[in-house]
Amino acid sequence: MTLVLNLKTYPGTYGTELENLLDNLPYLDDLVVCPQHTDLNRVADTQYTTYAQHISPKEPGRNTGANTAEAVAETGAEGTLINHSERRLRDREVKKAVKRAEHAGLETVVCAQKPAEVARYSALGTDAVALEIPELIAGEESISDTEPQVLRESVRRSDVPVLAGAGISTMEDVEKALQLGADGVLVASAVAKADNPAEKLSELHAPLH
Repeated sequence: MTLVLNLKTYPGTYGTELENLLDNLPYLDDLVVCPQHTDLNRVADTQYTTYAQHISPKEPGRNTGANTAEAVAETGAEGTLINHSERRLRDREVKKAVKRAEHAGLETVVCAQKPAEVARYSALGTDAVALEIPELIAGEESISDTEPQVLRESVRRSDVPVLAGAGISTMEDVEKALQLGADGVLVASAVAKADNPAEKLSELHAPLH
């Protein structure tokens, strides 16, 4: 079971403030932390498994502003998210990004918005797929509560582990996701915006063991 923590660009989750945040988080051997690209080295130097939030499907070269798989791997990161709802790619770009990551030795979690995408992306050889319904991201309703049939169908159609994302904010949300067949969860604002991120992270992680 895995808990992936996407810090996005929330205040207090980068630079020296990120160091303070990490110092106060509990060590969990199945926790994956996804910081901003500028902090990949910082997190990779800790005990946490480190993923990038996004990589470009492009090869190194004349691609100003692109974050290549090779550059991410050089930071010590072990993997990357691909196709998050806030950084969507076309299907052919998703396929290229997965191949670029594989070539660089990076693990991949590809984000999908519906069961059909879960089926397509899991067939690419990615390590896991995260199901996120965009309307629920950072909201008060969780995917396991509002769309249980979509999560169950996604698990059924996937060839790889499925993570439940979007609106996961309580221990009960995680428990329901696992009961529906998810292998873990992808969380962000519930932890990053919590008054006590360490306490919230421990709460969300508890059902995974």
